[in-house]
Amino acid sequence: MRAPQRTAARRGARPRRGSGPRAARRRRPPRRFDGKPAGPFAAVHPLVRVHPETGARSLLVSAVFLQAIRGLKPRESAALLDFLLDELAGRDEIHARVRWEQDMLVMWDNRAVAHAGPVDGLMFEEERIVHRTTVVGDVPCGPNGFKSRALMGGRFGALA
Repeated sequence: MRAPQRTAARRGARPRRGSGPRAARRRRPPRRFDGKPAGPFAAVHPLVRVHPETGARSLLVSAVFLQAIRGLKPRESAALLDFLLDELAGRDEIHARVRWEQDMLVMWDNRAVAHAGPVDGLMFEEERIVHRTTVVGDVPCGPNGFKSRALMGGRFGALA
């Protein structure tokens, strides 16, 4: 048994066969309803993004999508990401909270705002219908000119 499998076996976890980037390249993902590939997707993005219209800088940080910071050791990357996510989560002055009312429309610039879905959805008595629309925009660019690029999968595009 190889070392990673022994470690996983000791923890009571079974090593998964057919997972990881190499296996993902071998498997063909199912197609979306519009015929485009459904994933998997992987990309490299600048950690600091420059807004193309205002020039304002913002962090391109997501607890869901960001896995590591390139150029740092895994422990350094994890520590910095934990710090940044804790800092962003714990600062009320940089959060916007929307109290939903009937017929309300909420919009934001995805290039400069991190957002999360409602955590209090169970508290609503009324049915809420949400339609999400994403405007096709620019490719994120860092202060040094580095632009996001796909590593696996295609770039998201408009649905026709």
